Amino acid sequence: MKTIAFFSSKGGSGKSTGAMGLASTLAYHYGKRVLMISTDPQHTPLKVRNEEIMEIESLLDSEDPLDKEKGKELNAQLANAYDIIDTDSDDVLTNLFPARKEMATQDHVDYLIVDTIGTLQANVINTMKESDLVLVPVKLARPDLSEFFSDISAVVRESILNEGTKSMWYPSEYDKRTSEYREFFRDVSDFEESSGIPCMLPGLVARQDLKRISTVSFPDEESKVREVLIEFTDTVINQTK
Repeated sequence: MKTIAFFSSKGGSGKSTGAMGLASTLAYHYGKRVLMISTDPQHTPLKVRNEEIMEIESLLDSEDPLDKEKGKELNAQLANAYDIIDTDSDDVLTNLFPARKEMATQDHVDYLIVDTIGTLQANVINTMKESDLVLVPVKLARPDLSEFFSDISAVVRESILNEGTKSMWYPSEYDKRTSEYREFFRDVSDFEESSGIPCMLPGLVARQDLKRISTVSFPDEESKVREVLIEFTDTVINQTK
């Protein structure tokens, strides 16, 4: 079983969205057994799941045959949806992480995905050190970049402390108002060399498309989001081999 942690100290960086996108792709496109753990107080993944359940119930209750059929289809997918646990970082370290061997053998979990709280508390640092891969998202917008450099510095320090943990950063969202930063991200190789952390660059999609990521289904074949999520997930799989 591989453990992947999403870390960012900046709210709204796309941490939870990235975690849900990865979990959904692993589960519904690759057929992997996934367990997501949300330690961020907002517990966005669980909120999205609950909203989707309410939407399914509404479709099933609809008088429109098409809505009812769609509700039945989504309800069937929900029966096989990956589990989402909302808890805190201390519980992850004291209960869930020590049980990883049993989870892999008894529950056949392939990937454990942790959406961390956005701080550099000791329990978050230890969560990163216990993970196989740490993913650091950054939104390409002016207020996010300075915070991102601090995050990268922190991850570099933790990677030095634990050589078994790999780290990568990725742009989670493109904001067309920040065209002055395009040049910075074009020269990725210099930044990778100075930080020691490689960047993965999936095709960037609009924020409204990212917000459509579901926890119980996967985008259709014509969707740009599908293409991005598969590319993103392929990179993660290769990094955790």
